[in-house]
Amino acid sequence: MLAEFYKHDKTSTTAKTPAALHLFQVNNEATPLSNNAAAVFHTFMAKALFLTKHACPDLATAVAFLSTCVTCPDQDDWKKLCHMMQYLHATPDLPLILCSDGTGNVNWWVDGSHSTHPNAHGHSGFCASLGKGMIMSSSLKQKLNT
Repeated sequence: MLAEFYKHDKTSTTAKTPAALHLFQVNNEATPLSNNAAAVFHTFMAKALFLTKHACPDLATAVAFLSTCVTCPDQDDWKKLCHMMQYLHATPDLPLILCSDGTGNVNWWVDGSHSTHPNAHGHSGFCASLGKGMIMSSSLKQKLNT
């Protein structure tokens, strides 16, 4: 995924986090991507969705937000995708480790943030663990503003 991405974007810097601080800020003035660049954006978001579910749950928040932009991505969304890819470039050997603590208990953590997005929608997430590592996790934009 990284090798293919760097055919489209030559930056070789690294990032310490999967999402930039301005992830949830939407720039309505940003220039839309060309049809070819939008197709590349869509392709890498599909790959990132697969990667998030199977190997890199730490990408979940960035992927959840960026996947809402695939219909009409702009230059700002491309920069956010680049930041996520720079994080992957910095952590290629970061393994997903799953272990049970032997108790058989499933621990759940759930969190929600309200009015996080400019349209007043919120963001929520959850994860479950049997001891070490998350066996299940999700991060999603709340579609309903109540």
